[in-house]
Amino acid sequence: MEQELIDYYKKIDLDYYILTAEEKNHIKQMIERLYIRKNAKYGFSLFDMLKIEESVAVNFYDSWSWINDFIKDKKVIVFFDYKEGQYIELSNGSAFIEFYDNCPKDEFYMTDTEGNYLLGYNHSHCLFAMGIAADWLESEDNYINFYKQ
Repeated sequence: MEQELIDYYKKIDLDYYILTAEEKNHIKQMIERLYIRKNAKYGFSLFDMLKIEESVAVNFYDSWSWINDFIKDKKVIVFFDYKEGQYIELSNGSAFIEFYDNCPKDEFYMTDTEGNYLLGYNHSHCLFAMGIAADWLESEDNYINFYKQ
């Protein structure tokens, strides 16, 4: 899915940047320090290692689209595989939503260069938000309306 994302950004003429191994390692260390349980073992995915009790989450198949307001026109770092995959900085997060809307719904994760948040959507249709994204999701209208039902 990484190559498809890169091809999409090329096609719509938006900037992207593939993080170097050193930059990727720096992001992984921030994620580990801020969002992963101590002594957690990598299982099926990064999601299995998270301090999930510190997140705001919702299980709804279309919830991934809600993040558009949060990432709109911002630089984001996206990755699909925590351990092996590329980490790609996108110049415009909104275009990711357009891309993902036309893809199989694979797991993805997003953060920024400072690790202020971690967002993700997993194979079980669970959208989760941590850090400043948790506060945003709790106040997001779709989230509020979902839990009013």
